[in-house]
Amino acid sequence: MSLLLRPKPPLSLGLAMAAVLIARAQRTASRARIVAAADDARRRLERDLHDGARQRLVSLGLELSYSEQRVHRFWAS
Repeated sequence: MSLLLRPKPPLSLGLAMAAVLIARAQRTASRARIVAAADDARRRLERDLHDGARQRLVSLGLELSYSEQRVHRFWAS
């Protein structure tokens, strides 16, 4: 059948197809936003954990250094 002779779908079917395509595009965009938000949250959590661990290690290093100095002073006196 020639393209010129093929019957066109009714207008309501065309509108329904357009609505389906719009909904699909909105769903895809929504999923992309959700994935991006989850990635941002994961990166923020990783950074916070890393920074917190670094602070704790520095604190422990300072405490150890102070304790060593006190032990040396104790035994030196």
